[in-house]
Amino acid sequence: MDNYSCFVIGLGAFNVAIKGLGIHSCSFEAIYVNGNNALILGNYLGTDPGGMTGFGNGGGGNIKIDGSASGAQIGDGT
Repeated sequence: MDNYSCFVIGLGAFNVAIKGLGIHSCSFEAIYVNGNNALILGNYLGTDPGGMTGFGNGGGGNIKIDGSASGAQIGDGT
């Protein structure tokens, strides 16, 4: 597990959703996924909710999906 991410969907977590949040200024990635069937939808990553000011996230980027996670969905598929 990554202890420097803002949100962690950990091993053993199933069917977790992260929706509609402004997530920025994290030490590494904004969201780290290691659980199954995670849904990440409608978030503002690395910016303010208006999308006008960039705050960024650390060296890990915005979203990291661990190789053992399965069924993760980013966005609504459209």
